[in-house]
Amino acid sequence: MDIDRLLAETDPARNAAIPSPDSSAARQLLNQVVMSGSPARRRMSWRPRLIPTAGVLAAMAAGGSAIAVVASGSPAIVPAARPSLSAGPATTVAQVMHNAALAALHMPAGPPRPGQFVYSKVFTTDNGRHAYEEWSSVSGTRYGYVRGGYGIPPGGEQTESCVDGRLKAAPPPSPAVEPGPCTQAESAAYRPGMPTDPAALKGYLEKTFPSVFHPLFAHDETEELLGIAEDMDENDYLTPAQQAALYDLLAQRPDLQLVPRVRDQMGDVGVGVREQFADKGKHYTLVFNARTYALMGLNYSEDAGSVLLEKAIVSKAGQLP
Repeated sequence: MDIDRLLAETDPARNAAIPSPDSSAARQLLNQVVMSGSPARRRMSWRPRLIPTAGVLAAMAAGGSAIAVVASGSPAIVPAARPSLSAGPATTVAQVMHNAALAALHMPAGPPRPGQFVYSKVFTTDNGRHAYEEWSSVSGTRYGYVRGGYGIPPGGEQTESCVDGRLKAAPPPSPAVEPGPCTQAESAAYRPGMPTDPAALKGYLEKTFPSVFHPLFAHDETEELLGIAEDMDENDYLTPAQQAALYDLLAQRPDLQLVPRVRDQMGDVGVGVREQFADKGKHYTLVFNARTYALMGLNYSEDAGSVLLEKAIVSKAGQLP
C-alpha cells in the first residue's frame, strides 16, 4: 500500500493553506474554542487502550521516552533525551509532582508547525504485551494515522480530523465516526493557548474536553486529570511550562496518595502517584522515575497500563523519526 498517496488523496485539508505558526491566523486556528456541545474525543480515550501493537524499545525503558524534532521538509533529526534532575527526596505527593514539574521545565522546547504531526510509540499491556504507533495532527485539521494493533488493518488506518468546526471521519477501512461539531482546541495535538497557570488550567481542560472531563464526584475528577496527564504526555506536544502546570495542578489534589515503590508495565521500578479511591478495585497510577522524575507511564491496574517509548515531531503521517 502506498501510504503517502493514500494520505494525500484523502487529506481533508490538502487544499487548505497552512498559515505560518507566527501569524494571527495560526494562533486563531490553534486556540479556537467556539463550538458548544460534547464532541467526540479525538483519537482514543486515555482510558485502557483498545489498540495494542507489537514491539518494544527496551533501551528506552530506564529513562523514559525519547523526543526528536524533525523540521518540515528536512530529514534531519535532533534527538533530545529526558533530562537528568538532581532533586531532593520526595516523600509526599506534592513533592513528587513538584519535582516532576521541575523536570518538565528542563525539557528542550521546539514547538511544531500546524502542518506537522506528533509521532508516538506506546507500549501497552492491554490484551497482551504490545506497542502501537500513532501520528496525531498538530493542528487537528489533518487525518491522523495509527499502525498496528488489535482490530487495525495490516496497513494501518487513518483517524478523524476537525475541519471548519465539523468532525470528519477518515475514509474506509477506518471506523465510522458520528458527524458533529468539534473544536480545534480539542482536536489539535498542540495548543499554544493552553494555560501555564494551574489555577486557570483546570477550567481550560473542562471546557476543551467536555466529552472526557465529566466527573460526577471529586475522585472522578482526579481520575480524569491523571488520565489526561498521561494521554497528553503520550500523544500531544506540551511546552515545558504547560507540562509543569499540569503537574502542579495534580499536586493540589487532596485525594492522591504516594506509592513509594511501583513497577511500570515494562517492569521498571519508580515512584507512583495514584488516586485514593479505587475504580472497580483498580487504581489509576502515574509512575515517575525516582531519580529524574520523568513520567514513565500509567498503570490502570497491577497488570494493565501503558509506557511511552518514543515521541517525535514529524512532517507527515506515517513518517518515522
